[in-house]
Amino acid sequence: MAEKINISGNDTVYNLLKSERFERFNFDFPCGGKKTCKKCKVKITDGLKFVSPPGEAEKRLLTEKELENNIRYACMCEIAGGVTIEPAFEYSGAAMTIQTAGLASKNITPDKYKRFGREAAVYGAAADIGTTTVAVYLHDMISGACLGVAAGENPQRIYGADVISRINYTIENENGLSELKNLILSLVLKLIKNLCAENNVDPNDVYSIVLTGNTVMQHIAIGYPPKTIAFAPFTPFSLFGFEVTAAELGITGVNPNAVVYFPPAFASYVGGDIATGIIASDTDLSDKLRIYLDIGTNGEIGLGDKNSLVFCATAAGPAFEGAHIKFGMAGVAGAINRIYLNNNNEILYETIGGAEPRGICGSGIIDAVAVMSELGVLDETGRIEEDFYITPDICITQKDVREIQLAKASVCAGIITLLHHTKKTLADIEELILAGGFGAHIDPGSACAIGLIPKELEDKITVAGNTAGMGAASVLLDSAAAARVDETVKKARYIELSGDPFFMDEYIEQMTF
Repeated sequence: MAEKINISGNDTVYNLLKSERFERFNFDFPCGGKKTCKKCKVKITDGLKFVSPPGEAEKRLLTEKELENNIRYACMCEIAGGVTIEPAFEYSGAAMTIQTAGLASKNITPDKYKRFGREAAVYGAAADIGTTTVAVYLHDMISGACLGVAAGENPQRIYGADVISRINYTIENENGLSELKNLILSLVLKLIKNLCAENNVDPNDVYSIVLTGNTVMQHIAIGYPPKTIAFAPFTPFSLFGFEVTAAELGITGVNPNAVVYFPPAFASYVGGDIATGIIASDTDLSDKLRIYLDIGTNGEIGLGDKNSLVFCATAAGPAFEGAHIKFGMAGVAGAINRIYLNNNNEILYETIGGAEPRGICGSGIIDAVAVMSELGVLDETGRIEEDFYITPDICITQKDVREIQLAKASVCAGIITLLHHTKKTLADIEELILAGGFGAHIDPGSACAIGLIPKELEDKITVAGNTAGMGAASVLLDSAAAARVDETVKKARYIELSGDPFFMDEYIEQMTF
């Protein structure tokens, strides 16, 4: 049974929940209260006299049974007093599956501790700040050993699932930037201190921290305004590649003189996480022509080898994270994460944790569309005759297919566009490094079947996991790795796709299945 929450005030339920920050419930509001995602259902269990009646939008969107049972949308339901609510199942405390392992560079020699001029206890932390999740790695700076890994969900998610929602929050709220900065740094510090406690390490002996992440997350973490990233010509306040002290950043609880390094970003939508990921996968040292692909809200794509690298970013949107999908949800217990056919063409599925199915996470959504294509219920234009049911209660709708269609076309068109600008072909590609937490859980066959990744590359895919975090650890430990990051960023070329006519034509071309 979901835990009841008592709230009081004169505002929407969403705003009151947001202000109280009921972190233990893992609330997930993908649209940041904009009334578009339809993911914030709550049940009013007490205090109905203080609750506004359902408006026309809620009457249209909620079923008759839901209205009878006092189910409401948190962003549309206003209260004027004290009420008690129950979160909908997907917000009731289930922990998200977070990818922390990944490929690590084979060319790392710990040496950075020497800069501190001591051989006593010296520790460092590498943090990968993702839009959805955060991973922190604690290292002994002398031996290079990883003492432990801790991860958590980015607490900024209550303000929206994607970076544009976060940017808008900093624009629309006077203290929005400092609020988001405090949220993320508090989590990073909490994870560092937890790891220190588990390993009998004095936090005052943490002398070095690397904070990698996409460009927007880096801006928010340091407190730089990210608003110019959201509008053409998409110019960031900074591309980083510098150090500050923990005291200057506002991190307390570790050594105040600890050096905090922000790896350099390539562009507004290709950040330091891609730079550290390139190092972890040794793509910058590769003799083979590679594609480096990190799929999330944005699809960051690199193409090259040890001689040259070219990058682009595509707006895949939050569909792969379950937003804008009717039964979409985060990768928590009960999410359908695998769908396939048996020899009799019967639909089978698996859920995270083996729990009762509650919805579908990103990997399951891709599998579902691949199965639909295989069964012939999906034509090449993406049209379906009726909703496609995986269980009696969970289905893929026509709108869901369109959302995936837009996202997959954007990523695949980005890959083809890089090949076009470098005068390469799919046949020239020797390896594809599929990086990131989402990439670690999707089935490469399904990704190729729906056209997210060109079919010609299926046998060349290496699933790499959290290369951003592993690369941040490399930079933490080895000054040579930090130099490799700098060199990679300097030699790389970035292609802006928003005004690229070839990309727009290819985007339309890749809509088909």
